[in-house]
Amino acid sequence: MSAEDATDYRKLKQTLLQRFRYSEEGYRVKFRDAKPENAETARQFAGRLLGYFEHWQELAKTAKTYEALRDKIVSEQFLRRCEEKLAIFLKERGCDDLDTLAKTADQYLEAQGIINLARGKEELYNLLWRVETDADGHESS
Repeated sequence: MSAEDATDYRKLKQTLLQRFRYSEEGYRVKFRDAKPENAETARQFAGRLLGYFEHWQELAKTAKTYEALRDKIVSEQFLRRCEEKLAIFLKERGCDDLDTLAKTADQYLEAQGIINLARGKEELYNLLWRVETDADGHESS
């Protein structure tokens, strides 16, 4: 961080938040992984969860509408349950709404020769195995 940026409160705050993992992803993980702490009341736990959730949505710049929140939560669940390489691919491309996420995922799967999202990991493994065995000069099955 430059000396000039260090005097800008917003830039300094953003840098410190990122450094200590107080980012969109960090708060998402905190929200999903939170458990009641020792001697924490139900209200305290609920308040902490709400704080994590609100920080997550604020940093994600999620509009405060039902549709935007629905998109965010369904997109997050989609990313949690799809094959890891696909999830990384989608995150790298900044797919910020469910429709874009689904279209980009379909393009990825089509480009990889995968026709079944549920079997994507298995199909990708088989595809990679065939490529590796062909490259080694062995017969592929």
